[in-house]
Amino acid sequence: MEKVTAKTKYEKDFALWIEETVSNLRNKNFKALDLKNLIEEVESLGKNEQRSLKSFIRQILVHKFKLKYVADPYNIGHWNEEIANFQAEMETLLEDSPSLKTKLPEYLEDQYPKAIRQFNKKYPQYKVEKEFTIADIVE
Repeated sequence: MEKVTAKTKYEKDFALWIEETVSNLRNKNFKALDLKNLIEEVESLGKNEQRSLKSFIRQILVHKFKLKYVADPYNIGHWNEEIANFQAEMETLLEDSPSLKTKLPEYLEDQYPKAIRQFNKKYPQYKVEKEFTIADIVE
C-alpha cells in the first residue's frame, strides 16, 4: 500500500490537505505542516485579490468607454448598473485588503491599455483616450 505523504495529499486530495493543514495550524502542530505548499497557497491568495482588483478596474473602464463613446440609449442603464456593481465589489475587496488602495494608480496604468483593447474589439471605430482617473473609477 502506498504511503500518503503531505506532498501526495496536496496533489491528490486538495480538500483533505486543506482540512489537515487547518487542523495542524489550530493545534499548533507546526512540524506536520507542508510549508512549501502552504506558502504557495498563501501567496496565491494575495495574487487572486490583486487579479480581482485589476479586473474590476478594467471592467469599469470598458463600461465607462461605452457610456462616453457609444452612448446607446438602450444600454445606458445596464452599463451604469454594471459600473456600480464592479465598484461595489471593488469597495468590498478594498475594505478587506486596504493595503491594495496604494496599488490603484499602478493598476489603473496597467489596465488602461487592456481596457482599450477590450473595448476596441467590439467598437473599433472609436479612438479612446486615457482620460479617467482613480477618482472616476472608485467614485
